[in-house]
Amino acid sequence: MLNKKKITSRELLNAVSRSFAKSIPLLDRNKKAEVENQYLLLRFMDTIEDSKNHSLEHKSELLNRYFQILKSENDKGLTELITSVNNETIDEHDKLLVNHFREVFNKFMSFDDSVKDISMECLTEMGEGMLLFQTRKFKIGSELNHYCRSFQDLNKYCYYVAGTVGKYLTKLVKIRDGIDLDIQKALNFGRYLQKVNIIKDFLKDLEEMRHFWPTDLTPNTNPINLIVDPEARGQRLKILEKMITDAMKEFGPTFDYILSIPSKKRLRGYLAFCLVASLMATETLLEMWNNEDVFLNRRGVKISKLRFYQIYLFSKFGLYSRNRLMNYIDRIAASPLLA
Repeated sequence: MLNKKKITSRELLNAVSRSFAKSIPLLDRNKKAEVENQYLLLRFMDTIEDSKNHSLEHKSELLNRYFQILKSENDKGLTELITSVNNETIDEHDKLLVNHFREVFNKFMSFDDSVKDISMECLTEMGEGMLLFQTRKFKIGSELNHYCRSFQDLNKYCYYVAGTVGKYLTKLVKIRDGIDLDIQKALNFGRYLQKVNIIKDFLKDLEEMRHFWPTDLTPNTNPINLIVDPEARGQRLKILEKMITDAMKEFGPTFDYILSIPSKKRLRGYLAFCLVASLMATETLLEMWNNEDVFLNRRGVKISKLRFYQIYLFSKFGLYSRNRLMNYIDRIAASPLLA
């Protein structure tokens, strides 16, 4: 039986994402509910895509039903969809979202058509990309599911699952604030965050039998050997450097995008939102540089709580001036990440 207790979008967000639960509240009032809802819509899709119990055919069927319900703006079939997804969902936090998805759907229905249109554009493109990479996943000598053979594949994957979100955000700013921001740099922004997560989650993904690092990096090596082989230290750090170098290709355009956000009161929250995400990603890369914990520490590599709160509060209260940001960019340019 589905849980009928009322729950807010903010409570759902807190349950399924610690990072976005902190950054989305920074957004300006005229965009906050839309971005919050979009994240939950995307997370519902992700719950389907991540399921180990759904076959590829069933995932495709569920996503098609999902899109049809949203496009038709009719909740006919929604209860059946929720039940089908819930039956194969293991994570209790995801179950909470699935069981309360009707509230998310109803909120989506309350938005202007222009907002619903860009939302559907993002959702549809991401869903198509998810299914594409599900069909292209492959195995090399183990049960591990590989998704990318090359950095070109990685770029494409990161575009679908994160670049599309950057595009959605930029179009939302146009609708709500009448401001044109660079769509191409918005794609860099999304890919940057996703690439950092893929590096950071190396061990977590392996434990879930998934691997997103390009297999071209280790053509003759099972990625699991990078963990268990005590002689693999040099190889571990060499491919880590290549992954970070690739992620840093997105750094310049990402911060160009941020610097292009006008310093107007009604965009202060959007600037803070983008800053928190981008600065956290960059500081995480600094922590991961030449750090074997990426491969060996199940707790992962994280920046200190002190540094997180410094970034968060400086962003929230508008303390990152253009000069301060330019100095930060110069400091990163002189660091090993770009040296």
